[in-house]
Amino acid sequence: MSRVAPIDYIMEDPREALRLERKVDPVAWVQKYLAHRVCPGAEVLSVGCGPGVILRSVVNLDSSIRATGIDISRERLEQARERNRDNSRVQFVCGDAQAMEFQSNSFDLVYCRMLLQYLKEKEKAVSEMARVCKPGGTVLLQDLDGQLLWHYPEDPSVPANP
Repeated sequence: MSRVAPIDYIMEDPREALRLERKVDPVAWVQKYLAHRVCPGAEVLSVGCGPGVILRSVVNLDSSIRATGIDISRERLEQARERNRDNSRVQFVCGDAQAMEFQSNSFDLVYCRMLLQYLKEKEKAVSEMARVCKPGGTVLLQDLDGQLLWHYPEDPSVPANP
């Protein structure tokens, strides 16, 4: 009887990555949450970028947008590079959201989606995202919070209880 080795990081399990990927329409998500926040010429960072499907939709907003995806999973980064191989405006790097090796004030928009729930030091990751975001830029975090929906700062166009 063979035993399957345990997986330390759930995103290394292809079933979890596929499950999450199927839960989002990247074009619709970008239109709803990012399109009005990304200006032409923007530098965008996706933290915990996974296979890069959302980042691909971001750079499709305008031909002058440049984007970087960071993820700790080498397997997800290989998928991201493969899916975005024809777009030189997108790059992917392996790294830890809790200790990013980017210079401070590097990105106009920094976002993560469904990442914080997997991190031990969430506050450190959020601090890092704020550090690499340019003054006046945007840090957008989307994650689970006990099945509740919270927005900060509050946005009157988003219902508090959908």
